Amino acid sequence: MLRAEARRVNRSQEMSVAGDLSRRSVWVLLLAVTAALALHAPTLRSGLLADDFLHDAMLRGTFPVERSAWDLYAFVKSEVERSALIDRGVLPWWSHPDLRLAGLRPLASLSLALDHALGLSPPLRHAVSLGWFALLVVLAGVWYRRILPPAAATIALFVFALDPAHVSPVGWLANRTTVMCGVFVLLALLATESLLARPTRAKQGAVVLATGLALASGEYALSGVGIAVGWLLLSGRGTPRSRRVALALWLGPTLAYLGLHLSLGYGAVGSSNYVNLLASPSVFALAMVLRLPALLASESFLLPGELVHGALVLDFGMSIVLVALLVGAAWLVGYRVLREAGAAPRAQYLAASLGLVLAVLPLVATLPSFRLLAIPSLAGAALVALLLAFGLTALRRSGWIGRVLLFAALSGALFIHTALAGGVSYQSVRAVTAGREALADQLAVAKGAAGADTWLLLNAWDLSFSWLPWAQETAGGVAPPAWRVLATCSRPLTLTRTGPSSFTLSAKEAPMLADPGPALFRAIDAPLEEGSTVTLRGLRVRVDRSARWGVSQLAFTLDDDLDAERYAFFATNQGRLERLRMPQVGSALELPSAAP
Repeated sequence: MLRAEARRVNRSQEMSVAGDLSRRSVWVLLLAVTAALALHAPTLRSGLLADDFLHDAMLRGTFPVERSAWDLYAFVKSEVERSALIDRGVLPWWSHPDLRLAGLRPLASLSLALDHALGLSPPLRHAVSLGWFALLVVLAGVWYRRILPPAAATIALFVFALDPAHVSPVGWLANRTTVMCGVFVLLALLATESLLARPTRAKQGAVVLATGLALASGEYALSGVGIAVGWLLLSGRGTPRSRRVALALWLGPTLAYLGLHLSLGYGAVGSSNYVNLLASPSVFALAMVLRLPALLASESFLLPGELVHGALVLDFGMSIVLVALLVGAAWLVGYRVLREAGAAPRAQYLAASLGLVLAVLPLVATLPSFRLLAIPSLAGAALVALLLAFGLTALRRSGWIGRVLLFAALSGALFIHTALAGGVSYQSVRAVTAGREALADQLAVAKGAAGADTWLLLNAWDLSFSWLPWAQETAGGVAPPAWRVLATCSRPLTLTRTGPSSFTLSAKEAPMLADPGPALFRAIDAPLEEGSTVTLRGLRVRVDRSARWGVSQLAFTLDDDLDAERYAFFATNQGRLERLRMPQVGSALELPSAAP
């Protein structure tokens, strides 16, 4: 009966996209887009970051392995490539022997290649990303107007526009793939709504085409598939037959994409940050337990996913109880609010809830982060909007205790997803743009080592330094033939020169290679064992002492005397790069904290 009533309400509210865009709706859309663009406009000055430099090297033809314009996200695909990339320093010495990191994102890749072919400056490239983002917000507003009551649609649009999940996809060129996935996902969702209202072959083709374009933009589109499945299963839109047809139209391209992804050798193997269900089922199951709650907590309360995940790793019992209580309470408050709101809002709430869970499921393959939630936030914003739109009615009908609790919940949700979300987005945008200044300082220091053929960084505090040679190349310089990041650790280290061409690094307060960055290149089920050695061209590394999450002492041996001009040693001092002169044989040198 609930489904029948929902269908009657939905049929009475069906209208075309043009009809949705009333004058008031247009002004609301313009305001939301303006706010979103104003918030993210500083990213025009952020320049290139991280993988952007590798993409530029691929397009210039200076990357150690050849890549076509549609395959820029395939960083390492085979053993031969892995050796070449480690030899040059694109991959660090501790990389897993079977490491594979390759994303199938042809459309996003071609978008970046087009920027390069047109000779666009970094600000113009970021302007392209902002254009995609503006389209994303517009389409989100249209979709919300199609599926939600007017007040809820307006709230959802602004919650979505302010979400900090968009900062990285908009401000980092390599992450434009997420915005492109979102645009095509929304086109597919809008085509699906039109199909449910009045099925035609043309509309079926539109659903398949938009879904295919979303998946061709990147695997983030799988989150959109989850939202669509949740909506088709529980929203009550259309007839049962039309929903089954629409479901098949979404799943067909999805299965084809997954088949291509597997058969062509794409995916991640040998990494802890990226886990593969087929390659390591047990590790993937562990990731599901640790990462799914972190992602849901991050979407619900704007808690940094990395911190929640870290808490779950360090103290799972207490942390999972707290996360379950928070997320469960938030969902139950929403359901309580909508209990008397009518069949359609209840169905929408349940559909969005299922869609959110299904949307974050594919993301457990990646270390939790705000940037992963750009597409799941479509469902998350709908949930928040339904809660706030119907909350006042529920407030009036509650007893005084219920009113106090409900008022606190509504006030908290409003604050978190508007004021706090906007503030977090603003600070995150500033952090992204600050990266350009830090890079300029690094390049200035590295410029003095132009004559050396091997650069060695002793203590990186994160992996932002890994791209230094290719950043120099992009800036018009020449990358060294070999670049070695020897260790990562935010705390002080002790360097002891044990011979003319050898030295050790010892951790004093925290182990080396223990932070999430190094885990990108080595799986958790293949740790570096005490006594193991790694031999590269011109460098031999021995693990002298291992630790619980990393290593506490490493021994390094080079081909020549450490004082030879061919070597340039660097250290990180509180976030700043410094050129370092090695101590005399038998002497030790204290390296300060690397973190700023």
